[in-house]
Amino acid sequence: MASFENILKGTFYKDKNSVYYVDMAEDKQELKKLEGADADTFEPGIFSKDKNSVFIDKQRLEGVSPKGFEILDNDLNFIKDYKNVFYLDRAEDGITFIPRVQNTEGVDVATLESVGKSFFKDYFKDKNNVYIVASERPISTDSINTKLNFYKLIGANPKTFELIHNFGKDDKNVYFLDKKLKGIDAKTFEEISFSIVKDKNGLHILLNSDDFGIKTRNLKISGLDLKTFKKLENGYYKDKNNVYYDLDNNLYTIKNADLATFEVLNSPYSSSIYFAKDKNNVYYQNKKIDGLVADGFEQIQSNFIKDRNGIYKFEEDENEKSLKITPINAKIDFENLKELDWKYFGDDKNIYYFDESDFKKLDRADINSFERIEYTGFFKDKNNIYYDGEKIEGIDEKEWARREMSPRITLFENEEEEVSNVHILKDNRIIIVDENQKPIKEIKVKDYRKIDLTIYKGILYIYDDGKIYEYSTKNLDDVKVIDVKNL
Repeated sequence: MASFENILKGTFYKDKNSVYYVDMAEDKQELKKLEGADADTFEPGIFSKDKNSVFIDKQRLEGVSPKGFEILDNDLNFIKDYKNVFYLDRAEDGITFIPRVQNTEGVDVATLESVGKSFFKDYFKDKNNVYIVASERPISTDSINTKLNFYKLIGANPKTFELIHNFGKDDKNVYFLDKKLKGIDAKTFEEISFSIVKDKNGLHILLNSDDFGIKTRNLKISGLDLKTFKKLENGYYKDKNNVYYDLDNNLYTIKNADLATFEVLNSPYSSSIYFAKDKNNVYYQNKKIDGLVADGFEQIQSNFIKDRNGIYKFEEDENEKSLKITPINAKIDFENLKELDWKYFGDDKNIYYFDESDFKKLDRADINSFERIEYTGFFKDKNNIYYDGEKIEGIDEKEWARREMSPRITLFENEEEEVSNVHILKDNRIIIVDENQKPIKEIKVKDYRKIDLTIYKGILYIYDDGKIYEYSTKNLDDVKVIDVKNL
């Protein structure tokens, strides 16, 4: 025991023969040997290493050499040794690390280093090039086995390349993802937001093109002051002269907005609709909302707002880019009103159901015991069961639960999953049925466990073995095949 010592703050110990760690299991402490560790050369850390191996926590990383070992990013996702780059994946147990060798063909691993991480991608560089790391399988349900590639950022200078939030730049050019932004001066470039940038030549908005590239358009707006132009929140911007809103690839001036009192209101109710106001008006996007006053205005629930004059329900018309505002004349204490669950609200004493036009009080409902019946659209309190705001008579909770929770009757014996009349079978077939459950199309796939299936706007998308198959639901014989590897 004379050689026994603590080498990392209670994490690792060693003697002349072995390295040990403390295993906490069921409130018991047990000293265990770190298998494969060499006591003479062991160096402890987040990643520990000896002359033969690299370890993370108490696990030896199979296939990773201590020679040339480095951590490549702050998130500890990427590491390297003298010849390979690895992505630290997790096994199905969520505990065990799996170092997966990445596709670094053409990369100088010895000089490879991280540039940083944007909102979208990881960036790296070596002595020769700049790289973006991306999956070779853009649509995949098997994330564990997804392999990453180091894609060269064509033309980027690794000596001067840097990441500025979500944009990259070198001494000559500005980049967004893997696309060069034409017409942008790199020396004076500034990021304003995801979609708006500026340089010495003015303000520019980024546009998606049909060939998956990025185009820019110079914004010519009367009265815009480039020097003071800045981002606010939720699509709003301002300068010393005006307030602006970013909509449909353009920037709109909010006429007569009061700069001194203008503020963007964050929704606390997970709403996708954001309001703004100044001392005079309330705004939605770039438009003043007629009929509302700024005094006392606030969002009080996910679909309800108020001002000094009353309570209103609002609904968004996405096609018209407008709001439908409906006054609510209910005599309710809205200050204490809380959203309980799907269309149900409660204050200190009562429960209400909102039926699209008014709040309906549930007579004698018990606020303290009111809750959803799990996995169903039914609610209960200690006295009753409710559905769509109505009391259900003559049936108890267990019967409703039995009806709602009854197992799904599969149409096919070896069925794995059903998605909107599309049945995935374990024998690697997909069966499409009509409204009468009659099979009308059979599609064979390589491995049912690795496909990705989506239905969107009348198109059935199936990712299978590196290809995307697009089936028109109006004509299932009409199929378009896209090779993902060629994208």
